[in-house]
Amino acid sequence: MLGSAIFELAAAQRVPRIAAATPKRTVQIWDLTASQRISQFETVFYFGGRRIALSPDGDRCAAAEWNKGRHGGVACYDAVTGNVLWQRSDIRHTQAVRFSASGEHVYCRLNEGPLQQLNAATGETTQKFRGAFGITDSPYSTDRLLEKSAGFLVQAAREFVIPRESFAPLDAAFSPDALCLSEGGGPVRCFDCHTAHERWRYQPPPGCHITRLVYRPADGNFYGVELRYQEASSHHLIRCHAHTGQPETVRLLPSPSNMAFVPAGDLVLDTQGEMFDLATGKSLGRLEFPQREYPDPKGPAHIPS
Repeated sequence: MLGSAIFELAAAQRVPRIAAATPKRTVQIWDLTASQRISQFETVFYFGGRRIALSPDGDRCAAAEWNKGRHGGVACYDAVTGNVLWQRSDIRHTQAVRFSASGEHVYCRLNEGPLQQLNAATGETTQKFRGAFGITDSPYSTDRLLEKSAGFLVQAAREFVIPRESFAPLDAAFSPDALCLSEGGGPVRCFDCHTAHERWRYQPPPGCHITRLVYRPADGNFYGVELRYQEASSHHLIRCHAHTGQPETVRLLPSPSNMAFVPAGDLVLDTQGEMFDLATGKSLGRLEFPQREYPDPKGPAHIPS
């Protein structure tokens, strides 16, 4: 059975550009406006966690491996030429990498030890966040969210803690004045960053949770990918009203694969290469992602004797 060879996606924040990674090493950079591949190069990337990221301007690609060493660790590449800009071969057991909203830092989440903030230009460790498992910073201000075992620490106009309501955070997104976050098997909650008050919450139906979140400035709403894991892993694109959280299903997403929001393109993309308009759910075409052969999930056909 033939299917997409792409397993992981990462989007730039300011330009309609994405990084698409195969399970091992190979990364492609795509311009979504032209639906054209810009480059393809080998990296340290190894599938698992969220080990690939694009800088906000789409010019640099960070990737990580589970193991350290000459072919591992964390590295940063020129997104057009594929040239290695720096490599931290001493860093091991990386679970996730992401660029800061400014593009000045790469946050590196490790399986053990403090989260590291790396200089995006040199790879040098500039800060360590002990007890933090993840960072999301706002593209609109200096506000940021630190994921901690005891809860979510929000550093905004006032610093406050949001208690956990589930076993694991899934995603978070900032608007100019609010923070929206989702948890595995739990609710989606929206908090006012100035008052720390909970504005609204959306509790997905049983057997569902929101795996991805994004804020859309054009209409002021938050959008999410709702995984209905008790229904053959179906995905729904939903819109949560900015002030009430009232959910609305935009469309059923046909592919039970990883998804990525592309803020600059106002769209959502799946690992099959299909693009959907964020506001309407309309299909915008399909990228020609590389293909690979997969075993038939039904197995060989049975021929009665």
